[in-house]
This record gives sequence, C-alpha cells and structure tokens, in this order.
Amino acid sequence: MVDPALALIVAFIVAALLALIFWPRRGLYARWERVRQLTDRVRREDALKRLLLSEEEGQRCSADTVAGALEMGRNEAALLLQAMQADDLVQMVGGELKLTPAGRESAIHIVRAHRLWEHHLAQETGFDATEWHARAEDREHNLAPAELESLAARLGNPTHDPHGDPIPSASGLFDSQRGLPLTQLPADSSATIIHIEDEPEIVFAQLAAAGLTSGETIKVVAADSAEMTIWAGGEQHTLPIAAANNVTVRLLTASQVAAASEGIRSLTT
Repeated sequence: MVDPALALIVAFIVAALLALIFWPRRGLYARWERVRQLTDRVRREDALKRLLLSEEEGQRCSADTVAGALEMGRNEAALLLQAMQADDLVQMVGGELKLTPAGRESAIHIVRAHRLWEHHLAQETGFDATEWHARAEDREHNLAPAELESLAARLGNPTHDPHGDPIPSASGLFDSQRGLPLTQLPADSSATIIHIEDEPEIVFAQLAAAGLTSGETIKVVAADSAEMTIWAGGEQHTLPIAAANNVTVRLLTASQVAAASEGIRSLTT
C-alpha cells in the first residue's frame, strides 16, 4: 500500500518541477525559448550584415560566405538562409544571394549601429582600440532605430568609424573611400591612412600598438617581403607585411606632401 504522505510529497515535487520548467514567462522552457529566439535573431542579423558588406565590396555571396562569416556548417547556413528567404529578407538572383529591400533595410541598421557604436567607444569612452569591435558586435543587436538616431546626432552624424569604414546614412548611402594597400607603396612615398581593418584581432592589435589611426599621414621608410618600416606620429614603426596589408591608404601628391610638411614646421616653430 502506498504511503499517502509519501505520495503527496512526490506529487508536490513533480508539480514543483513542472512549474519550474513550464511556468509562463519565468519557467526554464520560457527562458530557453527566449535565448533561442535571441540567438536566431542575432544569427540572421549577422548574416544580413555579411551580405550587405559583400554587396558593397562587389563580392558574390553564397551559403559558403555566410557559413564562413558566422562560423557554422554549410548545411546549417543553408537552413538559416532558407528561413530568411521565406521571410523575404534574401533572394537568389542568378545563383547569387542578394538582399531584398526589407533585408537591406535591416542590414543597414545593423552596420550603422556597429560603426556608430565603435565611434562612440572611440570618442566617449576609455576602452582600448582592440576592444571596440567586439563590444560593437554585441551592442549592434540591441539598438532600436530611435536610439541609433539619437546616438548619431549626439556624435555629430559622423560619416566614418574610427577604422575608416563608412557609416551608412539612415537612408543607406555609403560614403566610400577608395585607396590601396599600404604594402603597395614604394619606399619614400607618403600617404594618408583611410582605413584600418579590425579583423583578425591579433593583427589589429599590432596596428593599434603602433598607434596608427585613420586620417593619419605616414611615410614609407623601407620595405621588403617580410616587413615594412614607416614613419608615423613622429616615430618610426616596423610592421609585419600581414599587418601592413590591413592598412588602406591614399597616396599623397608632391604638393600635398609639401603642404603637410609646411604645416608641421609651422607647429614646431
């Protein structure tokens, strides 16, 4: 015969466990579902961002592109893209993945949020430059449109982030700057840095340690197949070729170099 007291205790424990798991909004299942939905949204937004950047760079985009960017298997990426296609965010055009108008609007918001937040971190906080990208990766998914426009206005509506990447306008326009890799400059040439790639992180850390910033004027002292020596910020720096290749510059003309030199002389006299 079952002990009534024991049965009551067991029933209470079972009821408590069921409540813990299935309690509306606060139960474990509800919490797991919120995390799952958040993860799905973040992955979608990351995929949209990758597609937009590929389009802006004139690159073809496929499931493999998304899989590589999101560090997932190709089949998993294909399933994600199928769901996004069903929601009218992406489409296949001639065997190539393209953003729909709705997908492009969402992607622009994410890229704009990321780059504005990096600008905020650079201008208004004391975080090290090597932390900006990762922090912006997290924050970009949690900025509502109204918050984003308020942030842009407070920052003075900047057109480029601290790395030199163009910040798209609210309407989706990019103020792109064309340049060439630092590694293509011969010795004794001068240029202005217009972009510093912030990935991979270990390479960006080398550039940040040298104090290089977008908008800075540099001069190539020497270069070989392994490294480049440059003059920047009043100091000489030696960069591995892999790091130098992540710096995009605009070559200065002789008159621009002369003007820059004259400006430096006037500041030091």
